[in-house]
Amino acid sequence: MAYLSASTTPVRPGRRRPTTHKWNLAYALMGGASFAFSRHLQFDLGYRYLSLGTVDTSPDPAGRSLSFKNVAAHEVRLGVRFMIRTAQLPVTALSRRPR
Repeated sequence: MAYLSASTTPVRPGRRRPTTHKWNLAYALMGGASFAFSRHLQFDLGYRYLSLGTVDTSPDPAGRSLSFKNVAAHEVRLGVRFMIRTAQLPVTALSRRPR
């Protein structure tokens, strides 16, 4: 959920824009993979779909406003990850407790 708020701002002396508030459903769906090329070097590939729903602007001094329906974004992300230390604990060290 996204909460949108527009506060009152002076338009002309003695006049103010109304304060508007609106709840809107916003969500993102993501997925990705990492490919190891060596012990220290990995490449990442990811995708994200972002939906912000409908966005309305506050009225201007003339009373006009804009409405944007189905505001969304498709993003493809590439990344490089260099691992400085790749320390791994042995399985026995994780499962055994000292007595």
